[in-house]
Amino acid sequence: MKEMYNTIKNYFKTLRLLKRENDTLLKSLSVSFGHRFRMDKIGRIYTVINPMVQNIDTGGNTLIYDGNNEPMIKEYLIKCMLLLKSFIGNNNFFDILTYDIKQLDDDQNYLVILKPIFLDDTIKYFKSFLYIILCLVILCVTYFVIF
Repeated sequence: MKEMYNTIKNYFKTLRLLKRENDTLLKSLSVSFGHRFRMDKIGRIYTVINPMVQNIDTGGNTLIYDGNNEPMIKEYLIKCMLLLKSFIGNNNFFDILTYDIKQLDDDQNYLVILKPIFLDDTIKYFKSFLYIILCLVILCVTYFVIF
């Protein structure tokens, strides 16, 4: 129970910090990463990458991507992950943020997400808490219906 309380408390502290530093964080991310980042209500920072329409810089040579070149896309995504890793490490966000890249659809669109490190545990605890409340409500209703 104490672990659940601490996790939820830490999540809200992290969320408060991210919202306070929202403008600075989003601007510095957009400058260093080259994409416009946004923040949603639960503290996730995200952007969508579409390597199909972007120029991909590979070691001083700018290549215009046209077609389905899987190795070039993987190289670009690895470069993006390394940029995110260095940004988080250089700005000392490694104890409050984690990142993930997910493919959105069959096209080569990718969702880059930076989220508070406590978000997944907090959602899990909220679901457990709501399940317990639902069970208690069902027990009370059945008790009053029977008696």
